[in-house]
Amino acid sequence: MKGVDGQWVCEADLLRQIAVDFYHRLFARDSDYALLFPVRGVYGDVSQTDRDGLVSPITDEEIRKVLFDMKPYKAPGPDEYQPFFYQSPCNVVGPAVCNYIREVLDG
Repeated sequence: MKGVDGQWVCEADLLRQIAVDFYHRLFARDSDYALLFPVRGVYGDVSQTDRDGLVSPITDEEIRKVLFDMKPYKAPGPDEYQPFFYQSPCNVVGPAVCNYIREVLDG
């Protein structure tokens, strides 16, 4: 990806910052980007309550719900474990799984 100066950028931190800056400018109220990439009015408005929910910390209950919504014996994921592995001893591995998922999502 090229930076604003036209130079190629390969470092992960700089690429991440370029993406964040782009979307900040795109969705800013007084943005020139909005003319190039019209997105306002295409989708419905998101309420303040919904926005707050999107940035609130993920709870153990939300993680458990997603985990138990999966079929126990579906194909293994990248860790080569089926959901059953995490579902059956949930009281044993549950806290560690929840902490790990939060660490991954927090980057």
